[in-house]
Amino acid sequence: ATLAALARGVVMGYICLQASTVTDTAWITDVVVRDDLRRQGVGSGLVLAGHDWAASQGLRRMVIEMQSKNFPAVEMAIKLGYEFNGYHDSYFENHDIALFYGRFLHR
Repeated sequence: ATLAALARGVVMGYICLQASTVTDTAWITDVVVRDDLRRQGVGSGLVLAGHDWAASQGLRRMVIEMQSKNFPAVEMAIKLGYEFNGYHDSYFENHDIALFYGRFLHR
């Protein structure tokens, strides 16, 4: 799924999610916010909208993957109640380390 944040018809950002019904988990693979709108709650709002989408699909858990050098994403994940779940070496095309943060959804 891809969800977008719009204001007056202009895209402020988007989130990409992949559902795994085997593990009842939604994976957040991308959260993108316009540079001039960062640190204003757009990304958090998109993640929370992702929670609603995942719950509507019957999923129980969310996981966010991010590059290890993306400190703003780490801060956002922690702020939204995600916990560190592990890492994977050379996960991305540029061989950067992936960090994984997860949380259970409230029903």
